[in-house]
Amino acid sequence: MKRSYLCSKCAVWHAAEDGHCPTCGPVNSESLRPDGRHTLDHRTPNPFEMPLPTWVKDPAIPAPVRLLKNSVVALQWVAMLFAGSIAWMAYWVAV
Repeated sequence: MKRSYLCSKCAVWHAAEDGHCPTCGPVNSESLRPDGRHTLDHRTPNPFEMPLPTWVKDPAIPAPVRLLKNSVVALQWVAMLFAGSIAWMAYWVAV
């Protein structure tokens, strides 16, 4: 699947591989090499992120639903604590 980008300057969608808008050009001159070609950015545009579970504090959600959601978050924290302690023990057994 091809990835599309929205230019923040001209609001035109494009599919340039280097992420620069073909109508506006590069945003800054640091992205160009001395010979004038673009340097390739090898970073992943949207890297995998695993956020920590956070408590639900939204007052718009009814209290029983919030309690249920926060109990699931507490179970996630317990599971992460358990997995982390097993990983910690496995590290010290291997060393």
